Amino acid sequence: MEKFFITTPIYYANDNPHIGHAYTTVKADILARWARSRGKKVFFSTGMDEHGLKIQKKAEEEKKDTKEFVDEISAVFQNLWKDLNISYDGFVRTSDEAHRAAVRSALSGLYKKGAIYKGKYEGLYCSGCEQFLSESQLSDGKCPDHGKEPERVTEENYLLKMSELGEKLAEKIRSDELKITPQTRKNEILSFLEKHKLEDISISRPREKISWGIPLPFDEKHTAYVWFDAFLSYLTVLGWNG
Repeated sequence: MEKFFITTPIYYANDNPHIGHAYTTVKADILARWARSRGKKVFFSTGMDEHGLKIQKKAEEEKKDTKEFVDEISAVFQNLWKDLNISYDGFVRTSDEAHRAAVRSALSGLYKKGAIYKGKYEGLYCSGCEQFLSESQLSDGKCPDHGKEPERVTEENYLLKMSELGEKLAEKIRSDELKITPQTRKNEILSFLEKHKLEDISISRPREKISWGIPLPFDEKHTAYVWFDAFLSYLTVLGWNG
């Protein structure tokens, strides 16, 4: 039986759902139902991205414990999907213990292989994006998504050795081991990898600055970057354990 996996974005748990969340989820639901009607083995997932500084600050503003805050937001989303009769097969929350354990396992594996190291990282940090931005990503010196100048930050973080992976990644894409469709998007990614040397990227923030997140298994004074944690949810919802 042909397998068909579809997922919505995992929604950021800093506020209640709006029409955009409903629109995206209903569209995914339509595709899942269509695939089932064609006899495919479907797994349709959705869920919540629940870690990071913005959520930590929002909970503080609401004078609530952070876990209590995300529990409430998650419940509102799940109740809405029930009201809309969304036929999802899996609902992942990045605060779930199974997800947290899988992320820590993945981090441990990368650290043992020497793919993660501790070093100083300097960059332009946008609190709205919760990530570092390059000069080329800015518009008139500001984050194009949030319209604010990022803060220049220098701190000791753990970094992932992306600089060693550029050509390996490009080759896997060229050979379709990592298949990207449509062809225009495949060409776009390959063109980027040919023109830009990947740089090592920070995958942690000091826990004293961001406490709401997954502590690194090899150094609990650091919290895993929310993007490293969140992206793995598309695997952990399927039962992947790192």
